Amino acid sequence: MSVFILSNRKIVIENGKESFSNEEVSVPNFRIAKCNFQGWKEPTKEELKKKNYKGRNILDYKMLSEPQKSGYEDVLEVLKKEKKLIQSDLTANNLGGTQRMFYDLYKEMSATKERNDVLIFIHGYAYDFDDELQAILELKKLYVDNPKSPVNNILLISWPASSSIFPLTYFDDKAASINSGNSLLRLFYFYTQFLKDIFSDKNLVPCNQRIHIMAHSMGNRLLQSMLYSLKTENISRVIDQVI
Repeated sequence: MSVFILSNRKIVIENGKESFSNEEVSVPNFRIAKCNFQGWKEPTKEELKKKNYKGRNILDYKMLSEPQKSGYEDVLEVLKKEKKLIQSDLTANNLGGTQRMFYDLYKEMSATKERNDVLIFIHGYAYDFDDELQAILELKKLYVDNPKSPVNNILLISWPASSSIFPLTYFDDKAASINSGNSLLRLFYFYTQFLKDIFSDKNLVPCNQRIHIMAHSMGNRLLQSMLYSLKTENISRVIDQVI
């Protein structure tokens, strides 16, 4: 199982660690974090009521480093090294950003033909970052922990929605979701580049797993914004159906 967060939220330092902010502020470039479930336990009712039940006390995560260079040639080199096709000093620890995320997902999804799909979830109106972490836990229960579900990996698309349910914030969130559609567009652009760079080598084959996209409420605006942009940008088709 691999669980990632892709977000254009502001980055702050909390307890010496890079963290996503609860502020309603977006940044031009997204960052990626990988969730850590090692040692995670279901919180008690008492723990849920505590003021410090937020951030990494809900779910631990680690921000991925920024890639040292663009493209996915380094990912290809690491994968070929692991197959003993070449010699190289590169390891997975040299990969950053989408390089590391796509590498981890490809390795995970190639490990078995059963139950290894990935679910991309786009949250809706009035979510702060703590709500997003809670959503990941719920998605894990519903899909990853469900033996009848094909999903074993999750990517949450985080965007700075308002934390208030005051009616006027709905319109602010509408604008924020449309703007954040650029992050999702860039993700799919990088994904198509990853496919081209990796599978141009005949020694590597696709995992043949599926990608599911689920958008809740205002998250559909973000998805819609991305889909409209796909029509005008020179990006390969990577989505078969939208229901």
